[in-house]
Amino acid sequence: MTPCERRQILLGLIGQSCASGARLHKACALIGLDARTVQRWRRPGNERGDLRAAGKRRITVPPNKFSQAERQAALELVNSDQFRDLPPSQIVPRLADQGLYVASESSLYRLLREVGQLAHRRLERVAQIRSQPRALVATGPDQIYCWDISYLPTEVRGLYFYLYLFVDLFSRQIVGWQVYDRESAELASGLLQAICERQGITPNHLTVHSDNGSEYINHKVAKMLEKLRIEQTKSRSRQSNDNALAESKNASVVRKHMGYAYIPKKHAQPINIFYQKYFNPWLNLHRPCMFSTNKVNAKGKVVKVYKHADVKTPLEALVKLGELGLVKFKTETMLMDLLAQSKRQTDLAAAQEMQQAKSELFASFVKQKRRA
Repeated sequence: MTPCERRQILLGLIGQSCASGARLHKACALIGLDARTVQRWRRPGNERGDLRAAGKRRITVPPNKFSQAERQAALELVNSDQFRDLPPSQIVPRLADQGLYVASESSLYRLLREVGQLAHRRLERVAQIRSQPRALVATGPDQIYCWDISYLPTEVRGLYFYLYLFVDLFSRQIVGWQVYDRESAELASGLLQAICERQGITPNHLTVHSDNGSEYINHKVAKMLEKLRIEQTKSRSRQSNDNALAESKNASVVRKHMGYAYIPKKHAQPINIFYQKYFNPWLNLHRPCMFSTNKVNAKGKVVKVYKHADVKTPLEALVKLGELGLVKFKTETMLMDLLAQSKRQTDLAAAQEMQQAKSELFASFVKQKRRA
C-alpha cells in the first residue's frame, strides 16, 4: 500500500513530467509504477488514498496443513524401502489397499518437490551430463578424411551396390572412391590403405571420421588404422549431421546424377568407366564450387559469406593452396599434367560432354532391357 502523502508527491512529479512532454507510461516506468495505477489514483473519489488498515491483512492457514511431525512421518514413509523408488501416484493407491491414508497425491508431490526428491525416484539411471564433442578442425589438406558408404539401387529389390567415398575435409576433394557389391571391412581397409599410399600420408598425421555403423568401427578397420597410426573419430548417436560432408557428397552423386531407379548389377563396369572417364574429370577440373569467406557481422558473430569472386573449380583451389604452401605435390609434373588436362576443353564443354555420356549410359540400360 502507498500512503496518501507519498501518493500525492508521486502524482505531482508525474504531472510535471507529462506537462514537460514526457509520455505517461515512460514517466511511470522510471519510478516503478504502472500507468494503470496512476490512472486509478487520478479518478474522482480516490484523493483520500488507500483506506485499508495497514498490517491488518488476514493470513489463513489451511486446517489440513502438515504439522512438523506429520511432515517428518510422511517423508520417512515415502523414503522407506517399500516406497523409495515409487512416485506418489503409486504410493497412495498401495497405502489405500492396506487401509492407510497419509496424504493426497498432490500433497506428497508438493512435499517431495520442496525437499528436492521428486526427480529420479524410479529404478532408472540418472541423466548424465555430456559435454560437447571436440570439434574437428583442418588447417590443411590430408589432415581429416570423412568417409561414408551409400547404397546404389539395382533392378532387383533389396539388392544394392555400395559406393565407398573418402572426402578431404579441408579441400573438399574426393581423395578416393570405389563401387563394390557388398559392405566389407576388408574392402574398406584396402581402399583406405591405397589412398594413404597414393597421398603419401605419414603416421600420426591423419584423422578419419565416420558414422557409427558396424562397417566403420569393427575390429578389422580399427586394426588397420592402428597399423597406419591413423586416429579414428565417430559421430554421436542419432546425429547424422556430424558427418554431413560425406553424406552430402554421396547424395550429390547418387541422387542427382544416378537417380532413384534400379540399375542391373551387370552395368557396374560401364558405370565405373563413366565416372573415371567423364564424371571425375568434370567434377575435379571443371565444376565450379562456392568457397566461403569468414566475416564478422554487426553482432560480433563469425558468418560465412559466399562471393562471386570466390567461385573456383577444385583444381583452381588446389593451385591456390599450393601457392600458400598448404599443400605439397609429389612431383611438379603432377600439377602441370592436371593443368594441361583442364585446358583441353572449356568448363562448359566438359559439362556438356559429361551430360552426353550420362545420357548414353542410361540409354544403354533401356536398350538392353528391351532386348531382354
